[in-house]
Amino acid sequence: MRKLKTKIHSLLLLILLLVLASEMQAQTNSKEITVNIVETESLTLFYIPIDWINNFDTAIIENSIFLNKTYPIADDNLIIRNTSILYIPSSFERTSLGSIILLKNIYKKAKITGKGSENRVIGVVPSGWFAAQGRRDTRGISLSPLYSSAIVIEDDIRHGVAHEVGHTYGLCDEYNETTWGEQDVPLHRCPNGDINDDNNLDSNCVSTGCPTSTFGELSNQPEDETLYNFMGNASMPDKRWVSKDSYEHLLKEFSKPHTEQYPSRVLVSGIIDKDGKVMLDDSYVLGEGF
Repeated sequence: MRKLKTKIHSLLLLILLLVLASEMQAQTNSKEITVNIVETESLTLFYIPIDWINNFDTAIIENSIFLNKTYPIADDNLIIRNTSILYIPSSFERTSLGSIILLKNIYKKAKITGKGSENRVIGVVPSGWFAAQGRRDTRGISLSPLYSSAIVIEDDIRHGVAHEVGHTYGLCDEYNETTWGEQDVPLHRCPNGDINDDNNLDSNCVSTGCPTSTFGELSNQPEDETLYNFMGNASMPDKRWVSKDSYEHLLKEFSKPHTEQYPSRVLVSGIIDKDGKVMLDDSYVLGEGF
């Protein structure tokens, strides 16, 4: 009986030593990480097909997945809605006024047909649509802060929504020094593209966008692969990700409220030109929403 107890005590001691050794090994291999958990605002994207488009559903899926991986938004806080009702512009002028009219009209269409909680309205056009309209170097448009609630993208760029929505939250283009400089103005300092803080676009960002990296499990790229911020140009779509300064700025934006709920709303849209001429569209009484 005593021998059995001795064997049991020896076994328990061995187990205890193994546990202690395991804990010591875990402590040796561990490192301390401090993380601040922030409750972020939700983002509701409302997609609208423009002209005859075959890849509408694919564009919604790919752009939404990419945005959800690169923006500081919890899964439950990214809400996707869409309409199958086709919008066909009567014409599209190759001017800023033409862009304003297009964005205004798709925003109005979303507010009338949607649920009333759309943060951003996404018009999706076929690949090559802008080139066919005489704007060869354009793949998407947004007019922040003039008309920050609507954008238009072509259907074959999976980071198009992330790029254009980024503009509506204040991020600047990173592929050209002149273009970046035009957006970096006293009332709106570009929060991205200038890590060394010398008031110029970093030279390693020019033409492609600022270099960055990510976990392979998130980006589906090798761990040692250099990726580029989605505020760069439309080239190398598979190598697009989000840079540190862009992510930190978006985290600040999504950490403060941008919308308020109202029991009823009125939609009034139109254009006021430089001479003070007012051109109003039909107005609509809407129900509860943001």
